Amino acid sequence: MPIHHNDSTSLEFANIHFDDAGVPESHQFGDIYFSRDNGLAESHYVFLQQNRIHERLSTLIETAANGQVFHIAETGFGTGLNFLLVADLFLALSRDDERGARLHFTSFEKYPLRPEDLRRAHQHWPHLAAIAERLQTQYPEKVPGFHRLELHPRITLDIVFGDAINTLPDWSETHRNTVDAWFLDGFAPRKNPDMWQPALFRAIAAAMKPAATLATFTATGHVRRGLQAAGIDIQRIPGFGSKREMLRGYLQRLETPLRNTNDETIIIIGDGIAAASLLWSLKDHPADVRLISQASHLAHGASGNPQGAIYPLLQADWTITSEFYCQAFEYARELYQQRAPDLVVTDGVLQLLKDDGACRRARKLLQRGEYPPSLVCGVTQPRASSIAGVPLPNPALFYPTSGWLQPAHVVERLISATELYRTEHERTTHIQLNTQVTQLERQHGKWCVTTNTNASLHAEHVILANGQDVNRLLPQTLVPIRPVRGQVTQIKPEKGHPLLPLKTVICHQGYVTPALNGSMCIGATFDKKNSEANTTAADNQANLTQLEEGLGVAMPTNAIVGERASIRATTPDHLPVVGRVPFLRFSLLKDTNDNGSQLAELPNCWMLSGLGARGFTSAPLAAEILACELQQRPMPIGQRLKQALAPKRFAERALARNQDPLQLR
Repeated sequence: MPIHHNDSTSLEFANIHFDDAGVPESHQFGDIYFSRDNGLAESHYVFLQQNRIHERLSTLIETAANGQVFHIAETGFGTGLNFLLVADLFLALSRDDERGARLHFTSFEKYPLRPEDLRRAHQHWPHLAAIAERLQTQYPEKVPGFHRLELHPRITLDIVFGDAINTLPDWSETHRNTVDAWFLDGFAPRKNPDMWQPALFRAIAAAMKPAATLATFTATGHVRRGLQAAGIDIQRIPGFGSKREMLRGYLQRLETPLRNTNDETIIIIGDGIAAASLLWSLKDHPADVRLISQASHLAHGASGNPQGAIYPLLQADWTITSEFYCQAFEYARELYQQRAPDLVVTDGVLQLLKDDGACRRARKLLQRGEYPPSLVCGVTQPRASSIAGVPLPNPALFYPTSGWLQPAHVVERLISATELYRTEHERTTHIQLNTQVTQLERQHGKWCVTTNTNASLHAEHVILANGQDVNRLLPQTLVPIRPVRGQVTQIKPEKGHPLLPLKTVICHQGYVTPALNGSMCIGATFDKKNSEANTTAADNQANLTQLEEGLGVAMPTNAIVGERASIRATTPDHLPVVGRVPFLRFSLLKDTNDNGSQLAELPNCWMLSGLGARGFTSAPLAAEILACELQQRPMPIGQRLKQALAPKRFAERALARNQDPLQLR
């Protein structure tokens, strides 16, 4: 059952060569990435000077409070020169100010440079080396979609890989009225006509704030007319060097006042990876943030296992599920490497292919070429055994950058890191354990959270990150969170046991992790009919049997040194739920806005649940999405993915089928 990998991918690297002066030139478009005369000066003149970036950043840094964001968006990331220039300027202007302005830069790129080509291009600008090296270190895998890079505590870079004609309008739907300045870069319209289209111009205008600016090196007539038709005031001005003219634009629209968040309170209910990730993503929010859990310690539920695998859920076709989990895996891996490197091991994950059917599915996944081999590749049985360090019975899919972590310790680390960060930045954080929330009520425009101590806490925002317990607190919600019990078993092989040298996570019908302090974790059972977190000897035996059937390795019951059962919160479509809580309008609340629709969302009541068995892969990105929406900051997704994760999606589907959404509960 051989597995072959097809090197072609639907997302192509840029086909470039470097001339004698080291300037990269595109074979696809027959155009250079920056001016041979002085690319640095050209970018500064066309994009920074015409958008008044220095002046506007200086003003923002002097007056900004509570992390106000300056958002620049760009078509054509290329070498990243424009971003490097802006980031370098921002850091020089802001110096040690850690509580004020933030820079957010979004760029769209159809043909990303290879990492080695990016590094070579950056050699032209040694004075930008510090920020360039951070970019090189976090440069995304060649996977379509959104990639969020936190290159500095106050600088976020979103790179969107794919054709801007498709990705930018989708992104614009979730980023209306967010962009302060546009850089329309990319190759010249006559060499890249597919990009310079009316649909793109309309999406660009929709994303612009009132008084936002725009600049582009081209002065082509159809570009000027297209931008004007989209509602942007355009003027022709002198171009750089030998270029006679360029375009500069300005959007005139009434200003929308920003919501004041200084005196807000946010309550997060939960204690696992969802709550910890939310706390981290809200670390810069000026509000008082309170985390409440009924447990006596953190990671009390499904996040408390001693070891857990982290790897993406991939499908042969490029589906919304593949898109989310690819992006989520990359984001989570980077977060854990930055915040808890000693708790994460990235020696890979092997997924065994037990029969011809599994091999056919794996072959299809690889041959479609959606995923780079750095993310997943096929390996023969001998190669799989060599990677694992132990004999394996089958070929496998290998996820080279995946691995395993210590879940409970990662949760504790994220929460303690957030507490420390917020204390250093003079922000208030409360971690309140041994407190059960008994009731949620909407009172006078705020949420009243009642606890088992009869205390009443009031907050502008409530976030439910408490797994399947969502249904208990808000039984009127329309989200089918399904509890699934799972038990893992800890085993300690005797010296000389064939499984002891294991170096990577092995996934078969279940999974087994490498040893941690001499013990390995195997499992897990999957019980939809039991929602009690009690352990059983029968489940331990089931895990041992599953291990023997999957790997051909027997393990005696006296090797068991521990077990743990918990309840996973799952959804029917295997995607988490991220966003506002939905309800039927007649069933609750009188103080909501009436838009004539039966289906509505509770004001400022959010949920992050349904993480299933891949919570440590999906939670960090899901939390970032929710936190960005709550804070009205640029989101790391477009409209399609936002709708696919929205809690109301199940009720919308039920209504579309003329079914009763109340039956979802």
